[in-house]
This record gives sequence, C-alpha cells and structure tokens, in this order.
Amino acid sequence: MLTNKAGTALIFKDTHYSFKDILRHAGAYSNTIKDYHPDKVMIFSENRPEWVFAFYGAWDQNATVVPADPMSTASEISYIANDSKPEVVFYSKEKE
Repeated sequence: MLTNKAGTALIFKDTHYSFKDILRHAGAYSNTIKDYHPDKVMIFSENRPEWVFAFYGAWDQNATVVPADPMSTASEISYIANDSKPEVVFYSKEKE
C-alpha cells in the first residue's frame, strides 16, 4: 500500500488529505470488506476522496477494482455488474 509520508496527497474542495489520512481511511474501507474476501470490488461514485479510499481499501484486500462511471445509465451499470460479478460494491449516496 502507500508509504506513510508527510505532506498533502489529495485536495478536495477545501480539505487537504495527507498520505497518512489516506492510509487511515483506506484501512477503514479495507476492514469493512475483509470478511467478504472479495476478488472484485466495484466502485460506483463520482470523483471524491471516498473513491480513493475505497480503491486503496480494495487493493489492500488484493481485490481487483471495477470502476463504474457515475454517468452510466442503469442498464450500463447492470451490464457491468453482471459481467464482472463483484462481491462488494461501494457507491455514493448520490447513486442510491
């Protein structure tokens, strides 16, 4: 995973995230899905810090990340999900 370096790694709106912040948040996402032992994790969300946290959290579980464009139609998302068969899907509240 990422190294624990100082400095800003990500800026979103007015919030600065350090590498340490990303590690901490990604670790929480990793812990959330560890009991599922996922081979594939789909992320269906607009660009936001949680997308990055989910991505690295999935990688921490050695899962393949399947990104789904948040502008996709319901039928496109259905196709992607049926084709990739992810065990876990992270999505934003805006995509419910």
